[in-house]
Amino acid sequence: MYFFITTKIDSTPSAIEIAMIQRQRLFTKHRVPALIVTRNYVRDLHKNMQAVGLDDDFLVNMYDYFQGTTDYQGEGLTAASYPRVNGETLELINKNEFDVVQRGIRQKALILNGDGNLDYVNIFNPQGAISRRDYYDTRGFLSVAQYFDQQQNIVLEQHCNLQHEPVLETYFRPNAKKQPVATHQRLLNYHGHDYEFEDWDQLTAFFLDELNNEYGGHGTMIVDRSDAGMNPIVEMTSVARKYEFLHSNFTLDPLDVVNSPIVPYTQIGLDHADQMAGFIMSTKAECEDMTNHIHDIVPTITIPVGSVSEEQLGTMPIDFSERIPGKIIAIARLSVEKQLDQLIKAVAYVHGKYPEATLDIYGYGDSWTGFKEDKKLRTLVDSQQWQSFIKFKGFRTDLTDVYNQAQLMVLTSSYEGFNLGTLESLSHGVPVVAYDIKYGPSEMITDGKNGRLVPANNLLELGKVILSLFEQPKKLALMSEAAYGNSVRFSEAMVWQRWNDQVVQPDIQAMREDHRYGDSIGNLG
Repeated sequence: MYFFITTKIDSTPSAIEIAMIQRQRLFTKHRVPALIVTRNYVRDLHKNMQAVGLDDDFLVNMYDYFQGTTDYQGEGLTAASYPRVNGETLELINKNEFDVVQRGIRQKALILNGDGNLDYVNIFNPQGAISRRDYYDTRGFLSVAQYFDQQQNIVLEQHCNLQHEPVLETYFRPNAKKQPVATHQRLLNYHGHDYEFEDWDQLTAFFLDELNNEYGGHGTMIVDRSDAGMNPIVEMTSVARKYEFLHSNFTLDPLDVVNSPIVPYTQIGLDHADQMAGFIMSTKAECEDMTNHIHDIVPTITIPVGSVSEEQLGTMPIDFSERIPGKIIAIARLSVEKQLDQLIKAVAYVHGKYPEATLDIYGYGDSWTGFKEDKKLRTLVDSQQWQSFIKFKGFRTDLTDVYNQAQLMVLTSSYEGFNLGTLESLSHGVPVVAYDIKYGPSEMITDGKNGRLVPANNLLELGKVILSLFEQPKKLALMSEAAYGNSVRFSEAMVWQRWNDQVVQPDIQAMREDHRYGDSIGNLG
């Protein structure tokens, strides 16, 4: 069994999770069993999975696993169906909140989610402070209970099974800044035993071992989100092959791959090189840089993170005359490293000389930064009154219509690991203009044939190149044709061949050797 390890699946999945879903489908298509494994607690996980078309059979979450709710099917719980004792009444506070009142005293507050179902319940002590908060899964059951002290600091968190029995506990205490931090976890009555863990990574390692053993052992762990998996996989005790898939640059300074130190989570793999079967990267250039940096301590493997489906390769090309004249698209998170401010300024320059030029930006802002870059970009557009030709379109799961209408896609990132948006654009016949950065663009774009490569951060040259292409529509149409044709280099068949040759077959051989000589030969990684 192959296990692809990440943190969570959001309703707006990142390129990493999208690539994992595509890979899982590719493995399944070739009858190689694979599961996506998530370790974060997300109470709307299964709703998100439905939104991205991921079936329950192909994903397992750590908390679901221990709670026994992986395959549970249910509907959200409404305020009206929330269980109440005799004498308790519901009072509507607003459209998203009800109070539970008994004898005129507020006992509980029911908070609803965006679907109008129960999200969480605050339970009050006699003084009116929150003593407990119950979180409900979007499938309608009590999932987590949190307990608070008199200062409203969390002290205990219990994950419950469907019988409302705690199965996993996390204990908290305040740090020097009076902020609650987790001290340890306890797994309760798991197959008749209790287990205690010092930290989240120990718990995750135990979970991965249990999962590996459940599927017969000798599995393969591929860590896609390094923070979710690198520490846990080196703490595993069961026999497994272990890889890290690097979706971005491997050095702390992405612009200096020669002198900059390795990123900490990848360094974990180097520090446990005897356990690692390989580092997987999407481009030959990054693979070569990594090899030069670590001197073959761990094998390096090149496999593109994405592929072009047979269905897309067989689709009739869109006639270039049917595309919207001057339509430029960007597929990117609204984050600093994407340098979308440079693209916006370049398009403004082009629009001044070629009024048909417009830009649609597809992507979401980074919530963990307070949407700082998102706000900055929108302020730039508004302050310059460019709203008429530059639009923020948000996240979309299916961009087929967007690709089929665009004449050009532009990438202005300071660095990348590959960039799925570039591959998807080219496969839909959209020429791509990109900064010639590490890594990805130069391995998908042949300069002057299916797009253009521009020196990184050369804003003036970027604007001139875009304008030049719009002023030569016949040349742009030929680039569109070449974009369709060159996409076969990243076909599912070609990408699967690399997975099979460089990962699957070596894993099978290692497993056979394990069975032949016994597990005493050592941890095969």
